[in-house]
Amino acid sequence: MEGFGWDGKFPTLESVAFTPLSAAANMGRNEQELLQDIAQTPVYRTAFDRIFPGEGVSRATVERALATYQRTIVPASAPFDRWIARRRRRHSGSSQAWLRPVHRTREMQRMPCWLALHRRFLP
Repeated sequence: MEGFGWDGKFPTLESVAFTPLSAAANMGRNEQELLQDIAQTPVYRTAFDRIFPGEGVSRATVERALATYQRTIVPASAPFDRWIARRRRRHSGSSQAWLRPVHRTREMQRMPCWLALHRRFLP
């Protein structure tokens, strides 16, 4: 995998985990106020002190906590996953050849436009 985010600009899951909290287009929280709110919530402060001894609540520990949680999420098979699996089965003996002509198929015309932008991320 080349990175995280639609354009691959985040090198690790930890580096992307905090972004929605502070990005104006998402939660838009001020970083220091957010960290203060977490540290002032007794249950969170206790958990951070137990899990990150001597580190407490910081951007780095919040990023690690969020990324650790996100790694536990295993998504169910989506329609897109099933579509890719069908194409792979159909072209099982041709290495990556199944992917090259995908933009010319009728199926592709019915796929979301983001697929065309993200073909390079497919295995």
